[in-house]
Amino acid sequence: MRIAARGDNPQAAYLRLTFATLGAMIKYPWDSTDPRADRGKFSVFSTEKNLFAQIADHMGMRLDNGNFARHPLSFLSEAADDICYRILDLEDAVEMGILDERRVRDIYATISGPQDWPEAPLSVLRGKAIQSLIHGMWMVFENDYEIIMRGQREQDLKANLEPRLADAVAAINQLYKEIFADRTKVAAELGAYKSLGRITKAVCQATQKLSQTHSYKETGFLAQRCLELAWGEAYAAKHESQPYDWWLHQVMDYVSGLTDNYARQLSREIEGT
Repeated sequence: MRIAARGDNPQAAYLRLTFATLGAMIKYPWDSTDPRADRGKFSVFSTEKNLFAQIADHMGMRLDNGNFARHPLSFLSEAADDICYRILDLEDAVEMGILDERRVRDIYATISGPQDWPEAPLSVLRGKAIQSLIHGMWMVFENDYEIIMRGQREQDLKANLEPRLADAVAAINQLYKEIFADRTKVAAELGAYKSLGRITKAVCQATQKLSQTHSYKETGFLAQRCLELAWGEAYAAKHESQPYDWWLHQVMDYVSGLTDNYARQLSREIEGT
């Protein structure tokens, strides 16, 4: 929610979304200070706690016990995310040579149900599978509509899919283990981990020095270069009096907005290669 809700930096072209749109994005309706966040799942940082409460109160999402209900549309946006990633990841794995096409075709066919086009292109089967999952998710949403509108449902929609679709989703989860255990995938993950780690460490150290000196000019040569790479001299100097926790949020916003190619480029620049 933090990045979607921010509107304090025009240079980043923040979206200025409506309450309803922001609510539809929040899968875990509690902030990072809530005990439920100990499970590693939350959708709201403490810095946006008041804004989230304002959103929830405005749209009637506050429950009698003081907790917040999920926005009804969040179930549909979550379902869309699940469908796209689960289906498209399998097709990508075929193109990368990680999975055999026949196995993926069989899963797509199971999701789609009986068909007269068993040898259709994989892209056609993918479209049919997505269509079937959309229908299956919608049926769950429709059946539990009253419960969802009362804020009494917590599970995602795929938890109540009909057996045929539920079995197919379980089969996809098993294939994920093979996809992420593949040497090509592991190498890519390690490379990304190393690149992001290098970037995060460099900008964290630079912002820590800035928050200690409260003077951009006194942070030292390396810290200044890192601040320039990430935000530019003008932005760093303008906010040089901010505390370190404020800058840590800027770091996370910055890193989460990097594209794969730019992250690799930036990592090499920081390393000096």
